Amino acid sequence: MIITIRLVKFFSMKIYIYSIFFLLGVIQFNFAQEDIVQKDTKASFEASLLGSDFVNRTSIGLSFVVNKNWHEYFQMGVGLQTAFNRQSNSFGYDVFTPHYTSTALTFNNTAQLYSLGKFSVEANANFGWLFINLQDEDLAEYNPAFDIFQPATIARESFRMLQGGITLNYVIKQRETTAIAIFARVLKNQAFGNVRFGGADANSNFQFNIGVKLIAF
Repeated sequence: MIITIRLVKFFSMKIYIYSIFFLLGVIQFNFAQEDIVQKDTKASFEASLLGSDFVNRTSIGLSFVVNKNWHEYFQMGVGLQTAFNRQSNSFGYDVFTPHYTSTALTFNNTAQLYSLGKFSVEANANFGWLFINLQDEDLAEYNPAFDIFQPATIARESFRMLQGGITLNYVIKQRETTAIAIFARVLKNQAFGNVRFGGADANSNFQFNIGVKLIAF
């Protein structure tokens, strides 16, 4: 029964993401407009603040994405995001002051749905891995890579993750070879995998990003 429920969730999320791209084709075909950015874009880099629930608690973090155009309306790239929260639930581990960090590595697919002047709408469909670390802020361990002491890691967990959503962009400055845009994004995160730290349901929530995008032509 549990396996059946997980399979239903997995395929439901895949159908949701594929539906976004189906709508892309319909909308782009019927409502194509003069596009000042995406059509000639070679690549883009974005940095944003994010908010989402991980381990059943609201978490704040950062996201970085690098994309490369392979079609005038489609981009592929890689993303790295990290967020953290503090809570009292240690899920049975012997921890004095629990601190959770979530890190996601994703392969990103972006498709432009609509554009008009400086405004554009994109669909996002990403897949990758989500890593949750339980740390103890009362214990410290040395990190030789950064030459700092940081909270000791007590346990780790990993999940497979899908993301699907929509991004709104607005260009605030444009030159011959570059442009700067601000954006707002909403994603639906769906985690699959292990059960520690609240399980998949505790890490499958809506995510909101707001940030800046550098576009190269």
